[in-house]
Amino acid sequence: MRKPAVAKRAKALALVVLDEQAVDALFVFCAEGADITVNLENCTVVAGEQRFAFTIDESRRSRLLAGIDDIGATLQYRDDIFGYEQLRRAQRPWVFGLEAG
Repeated sequence: MRKPAVAKRAKALALVVLDEQAVDALFVFCAEGADITVNLENCTVVAGEQRFAFTIDESRRSRLLAGIDDIGATLQYRDDIFGYEQLRRAQRPWVFGLEAG
């Protein structure tokens, strides 16, 4: 039996800013035990029939949706980083404890 594919997502915290009325309404929903959903794709918080829009930096949003944390974002450039490190070693071998030539 095949297992269904599950997308892996990085665990992260996304800070969003809502106006005071939205926050007050969400507190009421929480007190009532209602479900509250944060939809990062649509940039909304949904509670019952109410929707509250928020903004988030597009770069941060894209990385969260892709499951990429800050380290993962850096590692996307690993080949460039490796090339730079090799160049630095060739230009200044003494910095790396290597003998010239």
